[in-house]
Amino acid sequence: MHERETCIDCGDRSPETNEDHTLTSSMGWRLTRERRPNGQVCAVWRCKGCWEKHKAQATAARATVRPGVAVRRSG
Repeated sequence: MHERETCIDCGDRSPETNEDHTLTSSMGWRLTRERRPNGQVCAVWRCKGCWEKHKAQATAARATVRPGVAVRRSG
């Protein structure tokens, strides 16, 4: 069994699993890298609900920063 992760936004604990890839593949948990105010980059986990909110907020923020300019997405 692997170590349980904690959602950076809501504090929920990840479900108990036997495999690391289960969190992202079937339960919707997402691991991202974020830059802290001190410049340090660290990895953070978000549960499915918080990831969806985070993604929507980031998309809205990009749209307000560059109104009328299409945002290029890689991948």
